[in-house]
Amino acid sequence: MTMMNCQVSDNFSIQDYSGTIPIPEQNLTCWSYWQKYYYPQVIYSSYPVYIQERAKDKAKQAYEIIKILKDKKLANIEKVSDFIDLMDELIKIL
Repeated sequence: MTMMNCQVSDNFSIQDYSGTIPIPEQNLTCWSYWQKYYYPQVIYSSYPVYIQERAKDKAKQAYEIIKILKDKKLANIEKVSDFIDLMDELIKIL
């Protein structure tokens, strides 16, 4: 199972992710995954500097919007990939 297919709980905790990332962590959340793994491995290594900086600057704002959307049941986030896709779209917009 890849990390993107792992299920996400209501509080954005990632469920059953053992063996999908090299460093074991307790209570890995979507936000910590984005900060520690997705951003450095995907965005930082694949995109130009101006996009890297934009993603870093706008990520916290995007995360807060996602929390509100999920609380209001306007966003359905069942997998890590749903969270990452929504983060990417919001970062582009903000």
